[in-house]
Amino acid sequence: MLSELQAGQSLDKVLFIETIIKKTASNGSVYLDIMLKDSSAVISAKMWKADGINLSIIKAGIIASIKGKTEEYNGKIQVIIESIAVVENIDDEIMSKLYASAPMPPSEMFEQIYAAASKIKNNELKTLVCAILDEKKELLLIFPGAKHMHHASRGGLLHHTHTMLRSASAICEIYSELDKDLLYAAVILHDIGKLEEIMLNEYGIPVDYTKEGKLLGHIVQGICIIDAKAKEMKISDEITMLLKHCLLSHHYFAEYGSPKMPMIAEAEVLYYIDVMDARMFEISQALSTVDKGSFSQRVYALENRSMYKN
Repeated sequence: MLSELQAGQSLDKVLFIETIIKKTASNGSVYLDIMLKDSSAVISAKMWKADGINLSIIKAGIIASIKGKTEEYNGKIQVIIESIAVVENIDDEIMSKLYASAPMPPSEMFEQIYAAASKIKNNELKTLVCAILDEKKELLLIFPGAKHMHHASRGGLLHHTHTMLRSASAICEIYSELDKDLLYAAVILHDIGKLEEIMLNEYGIPVDYTKEGKLLGHIVQGICIIDAKAKEMKISDEITMLLKHCLLSHHYFAEYGSPKMPMIAEAEVLYYIDVMDARMFEISQALSTVDKGSFSQRVYALENRSMYKN
């Protein structure tokens, strides 16, 4: 696994090429700056003297056989690639090593999320949420929660939603004044726009953001999905507006993509259970390879903090 690499090792692995850029060194020679990925980590790589590499074949999004060696650079491990070749036949065993999967079967998580949607008492909200789940089911079964960062795994979006629903259920037991139907609907659909924001390759691995994802982002895209389906199904304007507000404000701050801060209680709760689940995932991942009594590496998503395993 990439996360286990140390300096001075030989490398002979099948890996996913996340990005690849041709660059020119100060001496005029051509080299490749590459990001390699497996289910454990993303790591930087260089290939010197790369004039003969055909970037129409060796490109981002492919699975390749990589041979080379590791070294330490600026305190991190990087790979110096000696040879690189496309792998044609990809089986389940290879995929399991390259891209992490959610801890529960996606079909099981989808069924439980759909069951929760079916129990929404407000008929308009229930009809709207179930219709969107039905329409997006095939993508939801494979989609990650992000390209990087939290829940970036096959079925990761369902995993994130599933955990958030459990938090929402517990919170509604404490704060009975919350509109449980609205909160459940908002949790289930809060990241639905990611299905149109992130571009997957033929193996279901995220390779880039779509043009619309870059220009609009998943908050706007999610609102558009809800708005279109609500108009098609003639859902009332008030319910549609409240649900869209939950999506619009769920990143809380303008610098994180939300032009409005939460102005209803359900939107406020949505933000906190969303960020809590994302951060707990990052903490769990960071500590998963750390011995008790030790610190993790710095985690970008946690303000570059190192986490201590107690």
